[in-house]
Amino acid sequence: MVSDRRLRFINTEEMLLLLLRARGQLRPRIRFHKYAGQWFDYLMVSKEEMKEILKGTGWKIKEFIDSDDAQYIAIIGKVVD
Repeated sequence: MVSDRRLRFINTEEMLLLLLRARGQLRPRIRFHKYAGQWFDYLMVSKEEMKEILKGTGWKIKEFIDSDDAQYIAIIGKVVD
């Protein structure tokens, strides 16, 4: 059983943000003992979805760095006219 002090209730604004988040978008926060970092956005999408997301934004994929499994890193850069 989880103790009550470990339960965390979210407010209405946090619930709205949770519902509006895109598929594959996470918002983690690193904690270590009594220290907690800032929340940050983390996006997990396929390469094709990444290309689609960037269309018309002024950003482009410079390089995909593959790994041995399904994960990859995308290097993106601002489009310079």
